[in-house]
Amino acid sequence: MDRISEFDQIVNERKHSTELLNSYWTEYSGPSTWQFWLLLLLFLLPLVVTYFKIDRNKAFEIGFYGYSIHILISLGDLYGINMGYWNYPYQIIPSLPSLSIDTSLVPVCYLFVYQFTLKNKTKFYLYSVLVSVIFAFVIKPIMVQTGFFKMYQNVNYIHLFLLYLLLFLAARFISYIFKRLNKETSK
Repeated sequence: MDRISEFDQIVNERKHSTELLNSYWTEYSGPSTWQFWLLLLLFLLPLVVTYFKIDRNKAFEIGFYGYSIHILISLGDLYGINMGYWNYPYQIIPSLPSLSIDTSLVPVCYLFVYQFTLKNKTKFYLYSVLVSVIFAFVIKPIMVQTGFFKMYQNVNYIHLFLLYLLLFLAARFISYIFKRLNKETSK
C-alpha cells in the first residue's frame, strides 16, 4: 500500500469514527437531553457575565488574554481528545466536544483573575494557580462523577492541573509580549 492510499484509509477511518460519535450524540447527548441544556447554559452564562462585568477601559487587554487562554485551552483539549487521554460523553456539538466547559467557563474564570489582578495589583500567579487547583481537583472530579468527563490511559487530576498551569502561563507570556510590543509602538 502506498503512502497516499494509507493516508486515505486513515482519513476514512476517522470519518467513520466521527459518524459513530455523531450517532451517539443524536441518541444520548443532543437537545432532547438535560445534559445538553446544562452544557449550553455553562457555555452561554460565562459569556453573558463577561459582557456585563468586563472592565471596558481595559477590555482589549483583558479580552486578548482571555482569547489567548481560550485558544490554548482549546488546543490542549483537542490534543488530549485526539490522543485518547480524555473525552466528553455529553456535548453541545458532536464535532466540538469541549465546547462548553473548556471554551467558555475556564477561559472566563482566568480572564476575570487577570482583570482582578490588573485592577487590584494583586498576585496574578497565585490566583491563577488557585483557579487551576479548583478546575483540576474540584470541577473535573465532579464532571467525572456526573459522567460529563472521562479520562483514559492513566491520566489523572495532577496531569490536568499541570496542563492548566502550562496553559495559563503560556497565555500570560503571549499577552505580555503583545502588551510590550504595543507600548513600544505607542512611543
